[in-house]
Amino acid sequence: MSITFSSRELITHDQQLKFLGTMAGDQVGKKNSRSTYCREYKAFGGTDEVRNKIFESMQNSYDGKEIKKIGDHYSFTPYRLRDGRNFGTLPTTWQGGGFFLTLKKLSDADERMSSLEYITQVLGPQLESITGLSVEELVKQFCAYGQSYLLKYFFEPIDLPQDGDLVIYPGAEDSHPHYGIFRESSRNWNSPSGGTVESKWEWWRSPYVFQHDIFFVPPLYGKVAKFYRLKSEKVNVDTLAIKTHPVDDNAPSLTSNMTYNVQDDGSLILNTTKKNIERRKIVDEYSGNILNSKLPEIKHLSYIKFFGVCHHYAFGRILSTYGMCKDMPSPEIYGKKILKKYFTVTTSPQKGDLVVYYYSSSITHWGIYLGSDMVESKWGSGSVYRHAIFDAPSEYGVTARCFRLKDGLTVNSLAGNLKQDSQSK
Repeated sequence: MSITFSSRELITHDQQLKFLGTMAGDQVGKKNSRSTYCREYKAFGGTDEVRNKIFESMQNSYDGKEIKKIGDHYSFTPYRLRDGRNFGTLPTTWQGGGFFLTLKKLSDADERMSSLEYITQVLGPQLESITGLSVEELVKQFCAYGQSYLLKYFFEPIDLPQDGDLVIYPGAEDSHPHYGIFRESSRNWNSPSGGTVESKWEWWRSPYVFQHDIFFVPPLYGKVAKFYRLKSEKVNVDTLAIKTHPVDDNAPSLTSNMTYNVQDDGSLILNTTKKNIERRKIVDEYSGNILNSKLPEIKHLSYIKFFGVCHHYAFGRILSTYGMCKDMPSPEIYGKKILKKYFTVTTSPQKGDLVVYYYSSSITHWGIYLGSDMVESKWGSGSVYRHAIFDAPSEYGVTARCFRLKDGLTVNSLAGNLKQDSQSK
C-alpha cells in the first residue's frame, strides 16, 4: 500500500497507525475482512468540554462565524498559544487541545451544502470517471439513498487510510452521518504524524470548510470515524440510473402465463391459483432479509434507505431526481391524470417504464419495470425490492398495467411539463 509517511514514522510495531493529534482517538481493531479502518473517540483532559463548546457555538451561530471562532480559539499554533504564552511541558492542560484550521470559505451559493454534497464535489472527477454520471446526479442519488448505497457501489474498506480517502462519522444524530476527506497533514506540534479530516460542518448558512483533528467536532457527530477508499473499477451505470429508453418495436410482449392473464386493454390480472395465493401470503407475512430467504427471487435492496413512498421512488428514478419529486403534482391525488396526459399503456414494456397497480379502479402502488417480468419498487414506508410483477403485497390488488412515455416526450420534457402542472394547481 502506498502511503506518504515512511513506515517507521507512521506504523507502530503492532501495526497501529500513529495518529498523535490531540483529538485523534484510538484505532479500533478490525473484526474481519469486511471491516474497515476505524478510530474511536477517547476523552482526556478537557476534550469533552471543548467538544461541548463547539456545539454551543453552533447553536448560537447562524452564519458559521461562531463555529470558526471557537475552533480557532481552542486550537494550538506551533510553539506558542494564541494569547502569547509558551507551551508548558503538558500542553494539553492548557487551553486548546486539538488541530483546527479554517480551510476555506464557500461562496454564497454553496453555503447550504451538506457534508455529503461537499465530499461528492471534492471527489467529483473520480466519481464521474467510474460511473459516467454527472456530479449533480450522483449528489441526488447519495442524498436520497444514503450511506449504505454509497458504500455498496462506490467505496471499499481499507487497512490504513491515505490522503483523499472518505471519512464517515456513522453515529451522528438524527440518522444523518457526517462525511469528510482524510488529509495527510504536515507534521506539526498538533499532529506529529499528520492525519486530519477536511469537512463541511452542517449548520444553517455556514460557509466554512474546516480541517481538523478527527474528533475536534461537535459531539453530535458521534464517537466513531470509519475510513473508506473510492473504488477504481467502473460501476454499471444502468444499475445506478434506471431511465426510460427509446421505444423498441421489437421489445418482447407480455403473454398470459401461470402467474397472470393479459387483457385486451393491456391490464395484467393475477391468476388466483393456490401457488400464487401462497406466495402472496408469504409476502404479506414477512419482509426484508427474512422475506428474501423465504422467496429468494425477491431481492431486498437493504442498501437503499429512502424516506419517501412508492410514487416518490418511481418518479425519482424516471426523472433522475431520486428525491421526493416536489416539482410535480402528487401522484397520490393526480396519478390518473398524469398517466392519461403523458403515458400510454403497453404490453411490451422496456426497462424504465412505469408499472402501476390497482385495487378495483384505484391506484395502489407504483414501480419501475426492469425487464423479464421484474419490477423495482418501494413498499410503503419500508424497503425497496426487486420482484416479479405480482410478488408484491396483497393490498396492492390483483391488477397491474405497464406505461411508457407517449411518442414525442422525453424525460426532460416530462419533467418540465410536470413542473408547469404543479405550479398551476
